[in-house]
Amino acid sequence: MTTFARSKLAVLFALAIAFGIQSHTVLAEEAPKNEPLDEASQSRPLWEAGLAGLVIKQLAYPGSSVQTDNLLLLPYGIYRGPVVRAEREGFSVRTIRNPRYEINLGVAAAFGTDTADISVREGMPDLGFLAEVGPMLIVRLGRIDSLPSTSKHNWSLQLPVRTVWDFTHLRYRGISFEPRVVYRSNLAGKLDFLATAGVLLGTRRLSEHFYSVDDKFANDDRAAYEASSGLISSRINLTLGYRVRPDLRLVTFWRGESISGAQNEDSPLADATNGWTAGVGFSWQVFKSLDAGSE
Repeated sequence: MTTFARSKLAVLFALAIAFGIQSHTVLAEEAPKNEPLDEASQSRPLWEAGLAGLVIKQLAYPGSSVQTDNLLLLPYGIYRGPVVRAEREGFSVRTIRNPRYEINLGVAAAFGTDTADISVREGMPDLGFLAEVGPMLIVRLGRIDSLPSTSKHNWSLQLPVRTVWDFTHLRYRGISFEPRVVYRSNLAGKLDFLATAGVLLGTRRLSEHFYSVDDKFANDDRAAYEASSGLISSRINLTLGYRVRPDLRLVTFWRGESISGAQNEDSPLADATNGWTAGVGFSWQVFKSLDAGSE
């Protein structure tokens, strides 16, 4: 079933305008920003705007056997100020920054899912569109310059802590912590590769959102269950981007996810140990500033 995010379109439109198509942890992870990966990145414009498209087959939630299809075609905006940033990695406000460490305040988002599409959640409330806000510590682990000289390889450790909000039901959903190791390589300024490996942990309230079954929703096939805080899932993300020309970029991505050993893997709502999310997208730059942005 293809979902065009009917009730969420206005929110998604605003998110795309504010910080581009690459939100949450599907298309992008935070990359070191003060170390340009190629000569072109040293003179990137202060702002740019254009059109972005995304087709994604996404897990309904960690531990679900159901995948939902989403299609978006929206305008996007990017701003590269010295403090306020709205980039493919998301919206952020830099508070502390030096060659080795950075602390910023960031925003991320994730699609919701109708329970009509998920048999084990039949009769339960829909999973809403989630937005996350909070600080992230980035520790740069060094950079290796390899031959040819246009190839750069960057490693970093990212430690985001974010409050989670349900925009569909207007509720607070708890706190997430997602430590991850990030590797990024840029080859000749056209092909870029991003890989991340990490875990997602959540407070009890966030775990309840995905895995709890209240007594009123229990039945013969779905026992009541009280979720607890802890490990939600382990994740590996792979993203490959290609700049066809200066104003057009293509991207494909894949994320593998497992709840093996997770705190709530015994929930009746967790009916698959492993799952994946994948998609393809593009961004077409239509307008840009003549002034150079900050790195």
